[in-house]
Amino acid sequence: MTAIILLALPFTSADGPLKIKSKKVQVAGMSCLANNDVRAPQKTAPAIVYYPEEAGKYPVLSFAHGVFSGAVADYSGTMGGVASHGFIVVGMLDCSVALSMYHDQIRALEYILTEDADLAPIVDRASATGVFGHSMGGAATLNSASDAASVQRVNLSAAVAMHPGIQLGKLTPHVPTLYFTGSVDPLCGPLITHPMYLLAAAAGISRGYAVVKGYNHLNVMGPRTNKEVDYVAAWFSCYLRRDAASCDLEFSTDQASCAEKVPDLCACDGKPTVKKSCETVQGKDPSAAMKPPQPVLELSAS
Repeated sequence: MTAIILLALPFTSADGPLKIKSKKVQVAGMSCLANNDVRAPQKTAPAIVYYPEEAGKYPVLSFAHGVFSGAVADYSGTMGGVASHGFIVVGMLDCSVALSMYHDQIRALEYILTEDADLAPIVDRASATGVFGHSMGGAATLNSASDAASVQRVNLSAAVAMHPGIQLGKLTPHVPTLYFTGSVDPLCGPLITHPMYLLAAAAGISRGYAVVKGYNHLNVMGPRTNKEVDYVAAWFSCYLRRDAASCDLEFSTDQASCAEKVPDLCACDGKPTVKKSCETVQGKDPSAAMKPPQPVLELSAS
C-alpha cells in the first residue's frame, strides 16, 4: 500500500531543538472514519505526520485524538512539539467517535514503520515505538498499551495518556505509562484519571501520574505548546532511547536540578504539577530486556 501525500502543512509551535515538517497520508486498513461512521476494517482514512527536517533516524510514535476533533487543527502544538524532540509522530484524523480506537492507533503506527516509502530513510526501525493520546485518544492509548498482541506487533515500549476518557478495551498497560490530567478538568479530571493510574500501579510497571495546575480538558489542544509536551517527549526519550537525562526529568527527586530550564516533573518548586498530586515510580519495564529492540516488519515493496 502506497502513501498519498495530500498537503504540506505549516508548523506553528515547537518545543525541542529540531525544525519540523508535516504531511497528510492515506492509510488503508483503518476502522473509524468521519461523521461517526464506524465500519469494518480495510477502509482508507487520512492521517497527519509530523517529523524532523534534519536527516537522521527517529523513533515512531502514534497519537490518538479526542472526541469530535482531528489532529491537524486541534493538536498541532502537542504533536509537533513532541516531534521537535526527535520523533516521527503520526496521528489519525476524522475519527469522530469510537469505542475501540486503539486498533487504528496501532494501524497508523504500523503504516509508518512498514509502508511509507517517503519517510523510510528517517524511520528508526531498530527502535521501540510509543503511543500517546488525549481524552478519547488517551483511553485508546491505554487500550493499545494493554493489548499484548499490539505491544508485540509494533514493539511498543512506552505510553502517555493525556486526560484519558472512555474506551471499551483493557486499561492495564504492559509498558511504562505516564498519566496526565488537569486540576480544573471537568471531564477527565483526577477522579477519572487517578483510578486508571492505580491499575498501572497494581500491575507494577514503571508509571507516572501528574495533575497539571490550572489545566482544564482543552489546554493541550490547539496550535500552541503546552506544559505537558516536554514531559511527554522525555517519557519517550527515557524508554525508547534510554536517555538518562530524560529519565531524570521524570523520576528525579533531587532539588539540585530544579534550576534547569525544564523542571523535574514532580520534584521542583517550579514544576507545572500539583504538589500532592504528582508521583513517578520506577517499576517493571518489560522492554528493558530488549537490547537493542527487535526490528518490526519488513518495509512493504509496494
